[in-house]
Amino acid sequence: MADQIYNLELFKSRSLLGRLFAAFRFVNNNLRVFLKLGTYLLLPMVVILALYNVLFITGLQDKTSAGYWIVTIISFLILIAGTCCFNSLIYTLFYKYARSGSLPEYRLKDLKQALIVNAKKIFLYGLVIFVIGTLCGILILLLLSLSPYTLILIIPLALFVLLPFSYTPFVYILEETSLINAIIKSFKLGIPTWGAIFAIRFISSFIVFIIQLIVCLPWLMGLMVNSYATIAVMSGETVVLPGFFPFLMFFLVTIALLISYLTNVLIISAMAFQYGSAETKRKELLMEDNQSL
Repeated sequence: MADQIYNLELFKSRSLLGRLFAAFRFVNNNLRVFLKLGTYLLLPMVVILALYNVLFITGLQDKTSAGYWIVTIISFLILIAGTCCFNSLIYTLFYKYARSGSLPEYRLKDLKQALIVNAKKIFLYGLVIFVIGTLCGILILLLLSLSPYTLILIIPLALFVLLPFSYTPFVYILEETSLINAIIKSFKLGIPTWGAIFAIRFISSFIVFIIQLIVCLPWLMGLMVNSYATIAVMSGETVVLPGFFPFLMFFLVTIALLISYLTNVLIISAMAFQYGSAETKRKELLMEDNQSL
């Protein structure tokens, strides 16, 4: 399947800066599509999570009650489902872009079947990465119990093992292969390009982190105000927050979560062009080897 999409715009050999600029240009050119479709998918989830935050995080409800834990578990499941659906949207749009070279004004119903299929793939991929990450965490704790100096070796080793799997969802979805084959190919493709993966993820994640920090600051300040008010009440002081404070917190949480999720498009886009460039170089080296035989 990769051979059919090899010559399109996504699959070009680019420099590190070229991949970043290509990702920024791609997001800028298709910002309307990502904002419209992404907001449609994310809004129900962020509204529910904002309500949960206002009622159960900033509120004074008993955190040990059964009702609190039931709502928390439901909210967590909604978070997972919403994240899988949103990531499925991004990878589905890249799948379309890889085959057509552009993104028209899609509607969600135009992508419905692909979104469902890819959401399942994203969930399976996330589950595998969670298991691998958990095993790495257990190994780190075991070695840490022997000596704290083992962290000098084990943390870089864990990063070395985990980073190549950044290619997995692209191979899994764009090349329409099995998850096992995608993991194997990602590892083989990722080891030689480990430094580029690290640089792309670090730069794009840093930019996204700055944006997310800015949009989350009003929410964090609201949490601090609520925390100080709670401490004052527990100390016996009389504190009255404005009546609109819960509605303000709901609005701030909704905006912060929505924009934070949408900015992740930049990280995935940067990795998409990194994957396209790495795959192109792999093909070129393979062709050179075949010609030399």
